[in-house]
Amino acid sequence: MKKLITLILLVFINISLFAGIITKTYVFDEPQIIERANYSKIQIQGGVALGNPGDPAIPYINVSVLLPQNESISNIFLSFGKESSLGYHVLYPLQKQYPLSKMNNAVFTEPNTEIYGKSKRYPDKQFSSQSTHCLSGYSIGSLALTPKV
Repeated sequence: MKKLITLILLVFINISLFAGIITKTYVFDEPQIIERANYSKIQIQGGVALGNPGDPAIPYINVSVLLPQNESISNIFLSFGKESSLGYHVLYPLQKQYPLSKMNNAVFTEPNTEIYGKSKRYPDKQFSSQSTHCLSGYSIGSLALTPKV
């Protein structure tokens, strides 16, 4: 039994030692603010607004990282350079999606009061949930980054 536990422990230590840290640096362009009626939209080149209807339309930028074989993303740590203030803006809420053939039935989706009623910054995390995929024996880590507004 001791040999089995020692073997399992050695395998675990061996796997842990080969896990590495990958550091990537991304620089994003200054966002553009577009004023529209009572709301503002943030646009970042390559960014797509993701979320649920009624949530603030915040652009996310997809990031894919080639990982060592059979590895996966376990933790993400973000550090930021100089933060720039964009001022105070009420962000345009994401709208419910309609097929082009039904656009005449489209109705404005009101802002989510649970989010818009709070005074803290949104979103809580500046990245979406990460995922790891495999292609031709390689591991590819994916996530989406966003500014905190």
